Amino acid sequence: MTGNRHLLGLVVSLIGVAHFVAPRLFDPVNRLGFPTRARTFTYVNGGLETLLGVLIAVPGTQRLSRYVSACYTAYLTAAVARTQLSTRHGRR
Repeated sequence: MTGNRHLLGLVVSLIGVAHFVAPRLFDPVNRLGFPTRARTFTYVNGGLETLLGVLIAVPGTQRLSRYVSACYTAYLTAAVARTQLSTRHGRR
């Protein structure tokens, strides 16, 4: 199980770093939740994903990594829902 956790942490961290290396790949996804500041949130989310990957990989931080993962998922879901509902109702 430890090897799987390390591999998952590495993959999540690499995806986070990729936000900084090739941000234009992630801007369209971030635009769904942050339409006016997609690039800024590409970097913010890249940092959060890098942190999450490290927390997943480091022994003794499983509880914290689960908490951060749940908060990150809630934050992204709320941002996308808010933006999509606002757009649907003619606000932006």
